[in-house]
Amino acid sequence: MASVERGLLLTGTIGFGTDPTTGDISIGAFGLWIENGVPSFPVAGITIAGNLRDLLTGIELIGNDLTFHGATNGPTIKLAEMTIGGTTAAAQGAGG
Repeated sequence: MASVERGLLLTGTIGFGTDPTTGDISIGAFGLWIENGVPSFPVAGITIAGNLRDLLTGIELIGNDLTFHGATNGPTIKLAEMTIGGTTAAAQGAGG
């Protein structure tokens, strides 16, 4: 996390939004906003979007923190970029 100047630590997703033909994804998400390597505030009500091929080729780092909590598991990964959409209120977890 220390290497992230400005970004999102994704902690969960909501719903489904993957096109298996094109690899395009658009899905609801929530997590923690990171500024200068430090979690700054929670975010919710946002959408993340991209293409699975682009996301996989854009992996910069893979963590050594794999733990098993259920049927789907994976380590933390750092992506070069991903589209994040939402409002300022949603991103700041506040009403304004």
